[in-house]
Amino acid sequence: MKVDELHKNLTDSGYLCTRQFAAQVSASINNKPVAGAFLYGSAGTGKSYLPMVISKITGHKMFFFQCAPGTKEDDLLMKMWPDEKSSSGVKISPGAVYEAAEASKKQKVILVLDEWDKTRPTADAFLLDFFQYGRISIPGKQTTANFKNLVVFFTANDERDFGEAFQRRFPKIDMMPLSPRLIRDALSMTHKDHPYLTAMIMLYKRTLIAKLPKAATIQELRQLLDAIDHLGEDADWNTLVYQFVTKTEENHLLLSKAEDKPDKSIEREVTKLQASAYTSLKLQNDEGEVIDEAAMPHPVISRDTDIQPEDTGETVLAEDSTLLLEKTKAGYTFAYHLSEEPTDHSGKLEWAKVCGSRLMSDKAMYIEDAFKAARLYQEVYKPHDVRGEVLITEPLATFDDLQWIISTAPNLHVLKITKDEAVCRVQVNMTADDYNEHLDKIDIRWTRQGGLDLICQVKYIYKALEQVFGLMDTGSNASNNLLSYQWSPGYNEYVNATNKANIVGSLFLKALARRKHTYTDCMFECGWGLDNISNACRDKDIPMHREFVRLDKMVVKPTKLHKTYTYNNVEWKFYHQRHKRNVKLRLRIKGKVDEVIWPWLREYSWFGNIPFTKACTHKQEHNTIKERMLSDGWKVYQDSTTFHKKIFQARVLDNVIVFSTCVEADRWPKDNFEKHVNTCIAVLGKLCETYGDR
Repeated sequence: MKVDELHKNLTDSGYLCTRQFAAQVSASINNKPVAGAFLYGSAGTGKSYLPMVISKITGHKMFFFQCAPGTKEDDLLMKMWPDEKSSSGVKISPGAVYEAAEASKKQKVILVLDEWDKTRPTADAFLLDFFQYGRISIPGKQTTANFKNLVVFFTANDERDFGEAFQRRFPKIDMMPLSPRLIRDALSMTHKDHPYLTAMIMLYKRTLIAKLPKAATIQELRQLLDAIDHLGEDADWNTLVYQFVTKTEENHLLLSKAEDKPDKSIEREVTKLQASAYTSLKLQNDEGEVIDEAAMPHPVISRDTDIQPEDTGETVLAEDSTLLLEKTKAGYTFAYHLSEEPTDHSGKLEWAKVCGSRLMSDKAMYIEDAFKAARLYQEVYKPHDVRGEVLITEPLATFDDLQWIISTAPNLHVLKITKDEAVCRVQVNMTADDYNEHLDKIDIRWTRQGGLDLICQVKYIYKALEQVFGLMDTGSNASNNLLSYQWSPGYNEYVNATNKANIVGSLFLKALARRKHTYTDCMFECGWGLDNISNACRDKDIPMHREFVRLDKMVVKPTKLHKTYTYNNVEWKFYHQRHKRNVKLRLRIKGKVDEVIWPWLREYSWFGNIPFTKACTHKQEHNTIKERMLSDGWKVYQDSTTFHKKIFQARVLDNVIVFSTCVEADRWPKDNFEKHVNTCIAVLGKLCETYGDR
């Protein structure tokens, strides 16, 4: 049974727990050679109840044995009864352990040895042979358990230590008190929106802070709520808490000492509980001093006191981690903004999972994702708000790209390098007063098989793009930077890049090959840069929006950063720029374009041009590809990397080729337009098949 299924089944059966706890249980009941666990915890934490619920969920037959002080080994295996008919005067029948072993031959069973720490220490060694070989016997009988059908749970309160060899047989699960959020969920099942629900949660938290021998149980809190309802105006908080929760003067005194400080115990000399300590509202006199004249806490509108995202209970291995943040409010908000939309689980965002005290991800962050993260960090957060590291990757980066980085990045040191692997480090923030050489760095690793990986603190993402890759913003002069990006108003950037080298950096172009779609980029009112995209478009900013959404089969999906329209194999994404009316459109096309949507291709063209771009990877030497293309009728420009043939252009990089064309919509009659567009898309695909990897 998978973790999510077990968690749901436990919750539906009334056993409230976190997903992380369900993961521990799931691992235990799948333990080998014998499934099961040691369940440690104080009274009231659900140790004995858990196996009962699991038995109900899984259909296992349960065998239960209650240990007591002085329980002997023989008591586990057999029961002895007075019997006048036997010669010995004693009748022997199988005990719980023997019965469970025998039943496991034919069905799945759960054996519970409750309060095992009350047995004699010799009992640990007594069962070692059974858990090693499955053999067990009583006078006149012997059996061997089928471990595949057997689950064993031991419960304990830490009254004695278990033998080391015995402890190695099973994993351990610490049965911790439930979180206040789960207590609220449980009480809400029977007393939803009760005016004293918040007081119950605070009472529960203070029984934990006071370190009572047993924290308030769900049953006790429910009984207390029922008593408050029954007594009405006659209810007295101090009396009722003593009656239903603390129950001894010692516990009552401990609770009274924990009233004022929610995070740790405090010393007080009063025994009477302050009702005001169990509400968020405080009574004050004219001098502003807090007074406690109420017999009951102030009833409040029920509100959720646990605002933390739920822990997934999952782990991300260090070698697989691409994002590691401290689980703070700023860190969680940052991870949410990276995502396009929320999920059904508060601990599972698109870009991060809540793993204990960390936010972690194993999703690859490519350079285009890093642009979004860098902009978000610069515009929304201060440098100290989001703490953690990020791994930026580009699997298509080659040794030539690495060489460019080594030759141009300032403060870069080569730590190790071969033809197949290189490790470098860039020091940043070196002039700052708080400079730390262990933290203020950008680590770079390149391998021939995996490409380029870059690791840095979140606050240095933009500096990494700028200092390592040579980022140039929109409108900058042309250069050979890996991330240079010069736009020309009225012309498609990628088409421009296949006509002239150094208009678009090589890593931008290589990203097209990684995504394997046919693209068209159109601009409205101004040019664009990837770093300028800020939010989704409003409907009124999208040309012909009303007619667009009325098409049959059109699927509209608005998100925070863009609005997406999908019609069969064509996807439109409209982005807003920083300025009010600036709109960027990107189309992704897979296959042919349906004639129904060709009017929108005309509508969204720039000065009548509809640009199309498609890229592919290759493993050939540059001269080999050049000779092939020249023999196929291509013409080469002076830079030896850009080619043209009729209405098609190409840019040849060291491991990627980008093909493009521009359809002049006004030159084609309406009845031939669709055919020509699909022909151009098909030709781009054929070119990738001809010159790229197969």
